[in-house]
This record gives sequence, C-alpha cells and structure tokens, in this order.
Amino acid sequence: MKKIILLMMLCFISMGASAQDHLKFMNIPISGSLDDFAKKLEAKGFEPYQVEDDFISLTGPYAGYNNCFVYIYTRYSIVYNIEVYFAYVDDVHSAYNDLRRRLGLKYGAPSHVDDNTNGDGSYRTSFYLPAGEIRLTIEDNNLDLNYYDTNSYNAAIGVATSDL
Repeated sequence: MKKIILLMMLCFISMGASAQDHLKFMNIPISGSLDDFAKKLEAKGFEPYQVEDDFISLTGPYAGYNNCFVYIYTRYSIVYNIEVYFAYVDDVHSAYNDLRRRLGLKYGAPSHVDDNTNGDGSYRTSFYLPAGEIRLTIEDNNLDLNYYDTNSYNAAIGVATSDL
C-alpha cells in the first residue's frame, strides 16, 4: 500500500513540475496573457511600439544590443512565442556569432546548425530544450532570435480543440 501511495505522489509531483516548465525570456516564463507578458517587459524598460489583437511589439535593449524589437505572439490568447529582431546592428554576422556563442554558454551545444549550406546567405542555429526551442537566424540579412514554448503552444491547441 505504501508503494502505491508513494508511486502516486511521485506521479503527481512530476506532472505538476512538467506542467509548469516553460522557457524563459529575460527570466519571464513564456506563458499567460499578452497584456501580462507585455507589462513584465515594460517593467524591464521596454516601450510599446505596436499593439494588435494577437501580438504586441516593444522596443528596448536586449542582450547588450540597443533598439531591438521584441514581438510577443499568442495562439488562442496564450503567449507561446517571443521574437527579437535586431534592427540596428552594424554587423549582422558578428552579432549572430556573438549571440550563438552566448546561447551555447547558457544552453550547451546547439542541436542544429545550418550556416549558409544552401549558399543563399541564411544561417540558423537551434537549441532544442525540454520546454521548447530557441532559434537564432539570419535571413535576408536580418537577425532574429525566437523562443518557442512547447507547453504554452500545447495549451493553446488544447483550448482550440476542447469543444471538438
């Protein structure tokens, strides 16, 4: 009987831990409502730039780069994706290499690297993590960093399909 109770307690603890496991952007869990997430970024010094029904963009410094645009995306009113667009970097490739190195220090070796293998000038480094994916890209000479939270995306899909 004790083994069964212990096993059930371990199951509940592990379910609770995984249900709350989210990627973090600037130490803010990627979850919840659009307005709440935007307010947390504003408290860190970002200023609203554009507000729409399904996303908000803000401007401010990120990772030592000034005047970045941060886009907060939702699906069924749940924040699941944060994108940083580095609009005003002098050298896109140097910034890409700097960010890739720093992300590697925090998250370990990249899971996937595709540096201009097609000859089209696009670069991509991905870190696949238990809570989601972090993807650094250069496309059309634009530098972007995306944080995709798996649990928030799955929660949004659950909302979308709950009545089906």
